[in-house]
Amino acid sequence: MADNLIVEIERMKKSELSHVVDIARKEIYPGASKNAMSKWIKSLENFHGRNQYVQWYVARIKASNEIVGFVRWLAYDFDFENKRVILMQSWLAVKGEYQHKGVGTQLIQSSLEDVCKYWRKKGVKPVMVFVETDDTMNVARKFYEKVYENPDSVVIKDVWEPGEGTVFYFKKLG
Repeated sequence: MADNLIVEIERMKKSELSHVVDIARKEIYPGASKNAMSKWIKSLENFHGRNQYVQWYVARIKASNEIVGFVRWLAYDFDFENKRVILMQSWLAVKGEYQHKGVGTQLIQSSLEDVCKYWRKKGVKPVMVFVETDDTMNVARKFYEKVYENPDSVVIKDVWEPGEGTVFYFKKLG
């Protein structure tokens, strides 16, 4: 990892909500108020660990204990008969000063490994992961193409308004 950062990836705790809100506001939704962002995140399916289908993780700098990023995973779709699941990486944010230093890559890889392990312990096989981003977000697109090792992709044009589309990346899991 660049700059000799030692990062720990772990399940998010309820007490870490304010850190996640601050990162989300700065890196994803700069126009949102702290109160509105906090309410929105709390309203999501599993912030407090009650819903097994949603899992949040944080990246923490070991030396300072500073939370510098987070990711949210969803069990998107199930094949109950064959005990298989498709996972969705629905949110990812890393503080600006820690971007391009390997934190996001480690956050995705470590948390995905943990999420897959969780489902395998329940007798369910994770078979695919997907993520989406705006088609104009070239840095995010390159990042996902690298982290997910040349995933399959689909671009849907003019989703939000003319000229603003969405890219979906899909990666089969072993």
